[in-house]
Formats: sequence, C-alpha cells, structure tokens
Amino acid sequence: MPITLASIEERVIFREWKKEVHNHNRYLVKNSYFKQRKMDEWEQELKNIDTKYRNLLKEASKERMEKEKENIKLVREQEVYDEALLEQKRKHLRERRTQLANERSHAPVRRSTRIRELNDGTTARRKRNSVTA
Repeated sequence: MPITLASIEERVIFREWKKEVHNHNRYLVKNSYFKQRKMDEWEQELKNIDTKYRNLLKEASKERMEKEKENIKLVREQEVYDEALLEQKRKHLRERRTQLANERSHAPVRRSTRIRELNDGTTARRKRNSVTA
C-alpha cells in the first residue's frame, strides 16, 4: 500500500521516521554494531523503526479518513437542509403568487371616467350637458 502524506501530521511523522532511519544508518552507529558482531540486531532495530512509523502513519491516515467522512456527511446534511429551506421558500412564493392573482381577479378594474361614460351610455353625458348649459 502506498504511503499518502495528505495532512500535516502525516508529513511530520514521515520526517521523524526518515530522520530516525538516517541516524540509525549513520556510520558510527552501524560500525559500533559491526564491531560487536551484532548486525542482526542492527537490522532488527531498523525493521522495528520502520514498523513503528508505518503503524503511526496508518493510524494518522485512518483518523484523517474518518474526519473526511464526517465532513462529507455534515456537508450532505447541510445540503439537504438548504434544499428543504429553498423548497419551503419556493412553496411560499407560489402560494403568495396565486393569492395575489386571486385578489387581482376579484378586484374591480379601475377605469377612467371617459371609458365609464362610454360603457354607461348617454346618461352621464346628459348630466354633464345639463350642468354646462
């Protein structure tokens, strides 16, 4: 499995790992094991270092993945909530539009006096002519 260094914590662990391996591979350390004829112990210690840091990276990766899953879940919940609010707002606007349309259809149409006189006929003209005469 390849090692992914996606977070700062993982990068820090990786740097510590490489630093410890570098120190363990130094000439003075390796030569001291060689002189004591304990190269098998030196190799075992190197394997222990690798195992330790691989496990630390694996744990850090798992934590990061869990956080990412949790964040994705929260984002989805927020999207559902926002969509519900938007749908509620749309429903309210539709209801308001239909209500206003109904109110306008029942309201009397405002007309000018000239048009009203044309529709009423000559009665309004007679009144007007009698007033002016």
